[in-house]
Amino acid sequence: MSGGPVTTTVLIALVVLMAAVIAATAVFHVRVDETGLTVISATGFPRVHIPITEVERVEVVDVSPMGEFGGWGLRWAPGGGFGVVLRAGPGIRVVRADRRVFTVTVDDAQTGAALLAAEVARAAGR
Repeated sequence: MSGGPVTTTVLIALVVLMAAVIAATAVFHVRVDETGLTVISATGFPRVHIPITEVERVEVVDVSPMGEFGGWGLRWAPGGGFGVVLRAGPGIRVVRADRRVFTVTVDDAQTGAALLAAEVARAAGR
């Protein structure tokens, strides 16, 4: 029993949509510079940018995806803020001036966090 060409077309469209969603959230590029912290997916969307003027505190954390965020990917955790969590391990956590928290897992989180903290200090004239 076949659903016909309409069913086939809908199923193909759903597979293509799911593949696009997975591609958009599987790889992220993280950049720290004088403008702040930018996290962009390989497709360009979604994108998170935290301006240097909004950064209150930067720290290196050891991220447990299941323990802190309930899984991997773009995540929101009650009390833990928003995160781009693609693996367990080191990450950069930014606390904004309005107390919102953002976490991203990266290689060499220590260097990224130190650079971001230095840019925050430089922007504040410290």
